[in-house]
Amino acid sequence: MTRMALRGLLARKLRSALTGFAVVIGVAFVAGTFIFTDTINASFTDLFERVSKGVDVDVTAKQPVEGDFGGRIQPLPEGTLEKVESAPGVEAAEPRFETVVSIFDSKRERLGGNGPPSIVHSTNEERFDPQTYVEGGPAREPGQVTLDEATADREGFEVGDPILIGGREPAEEYEISGITNVGDQKSIGIQSLSMPLEEVQKLAQEPGSVTEVVAAAEDGTSPERLKASIKAAIGDTAVVRTGDKPESIATNSLGDPMLATPAVAGGRLFLRSDRWLYCVRPSTGMN
Repeated sequence: MTRMALRGLLARKLRSALTGFAVVIGVAFVAGTFIFTDTINASFTDLFERVSKGVDVDVTAKQPVEGDFGGRIQPLPEGTLEKVESAPGVEAAEPRFETVVSIFDSKRERLGGNGPPSIVHSTNEERFDPQTYVEGGPAREPGQVTLDEATADREGFEVGDPILIGGREPAEEYEISGITNVGDQKSIGIQSLSMPLEEVQKLAQEPGSVTEVVAAAEDGTSPERLKASIKAAIGDTAVVRTGDKPESIATNSLGDPMLATPAVAGGRLFLRSDRWLYCVRPSTGMN
């Protein structure tokens, strides 16, 4: 049998070589898929841990399950921050707000084009701040703003430079107080800015609004225990989750089977079904 097998292989050398090559390529593709998946999971976990710096519990508003992707992030009910701060086990709490803006150069030409969105979020307290300041420091005063390192490098911005930013309010000039990154990432896929909470609310024309409250636990209080405490304090008015792991807070049914691996480009997630190509983007906050 062995002789017959060897004789057959030698008689059909090309077919044997191509068959062996196909097996090697197939194994390589399968191994590459596992490596790619593990790399994505590790990168996401690392990024999530960095942006959740100091956060034991995160509180966000309930978002509508039915609706368009990228719709406006709903603000938390009034008084949520005070209820969180008064909950047993809370050592510190921080209100947050973010919105989509447009960045302009000195000629008032919009930067970014059809690329990733420009999102400005409120400046974090030091204990909750995931950003590394490559140059300068956080935006603490009105009229100041920070900019991610990738955008600064691409557009030639430096600390101290003026930059025009507009939201629902007409574009105003701000001074760049710092250039930032997250870990070793110059960008998280968007043009990221930060400024004082009141300034972000002003750009969105939503004074007093808060889209998120994060909390740190007192010594001896676990994240799960703090979550239960905050949930009891605010009731069923918001989504409360621990800050050490991602959780699903809403789902949308596409109604179509997915036929391809999701793709990420320009700060957007692309999904292909048997009939449609879907694009999931960050909330505009402008609806």
